[in-house]
Amino acid sequence: MNKKKRAIIVTVVIGLLLSFMLFIFMTQLEKEILSDYETKQVVISVKEIPAGTWITEDNVNAYFHTVEVNGRVVTGETITELSGLYGAYVNRDIGVGEIMYSRVLCSKQLLTEGFDSPAEMSIRIEDEADGVAGTLRKGNRVNIYVDGSEMALKDKEFKEVLSGVVINEAYNSAGELIGMSDTEEKACILTFYVEEACVAELLTRFSSGTIVIAKTDGN
Repeated sequence: MNKKKRAIIVTVVIGLLLSFMLFIFMTQLEKEILSDYETKQVVISVKEIPAGTWITEDNVNAYFHTVEVNGRVVTGETITELSGLYGAYVNRDIGVGEIMYSRVLCSKQLLTEGFDSPAEMSIRIEDEADGVAGTLRKGNRVNIYVDGSEMALKDKEFKEVLSGVVINEAYNSAGELIGMSDTEEKACILTFYVEEACVAELLTRFSSGTIVIAKTDGN
């Protein structure tokens, strides 16, 4: 084979290789571009919804619809089906057009999720100043601290007992349930779910000293 024919063959082979590499590159680029615009279904609010509204199968369509949005905004907390709202309360006022996330809902199913054997327990806050001025309501997420020393309050060292607890219900000093829209009544008894195996230890720790609660969310 003379040099001229060899050069032609090499040129053709290189051209084919370059064409193949370009094809692979363009295919990958197309996938990335399409992934940026992949849509997923989410649930959004279609009207203003006051805190404490109970969502049922009968009224869900009056408050919410499903729409397709850019998949990048969807997280593990995003509600994607209307059925995911059944039996839940909204724990804050909802505006029109909000994408719904599990953190703005409150239901037994959501509150007990992750527990092998959930048990409901309660604590009493003796001084409303230790319980966010009595403003805590159903669905608020809180951290609970206890100090068992006899020192003055300013010298106490509070230790975290529970973190990220979601309040199931809030009651006043007479044991009456406080509605989520009630901004006047002071909450001093709170219920929440914990692992059943931890109840005895928690009761001991809660009874050993001053309980202080810190609200950790924006609800």
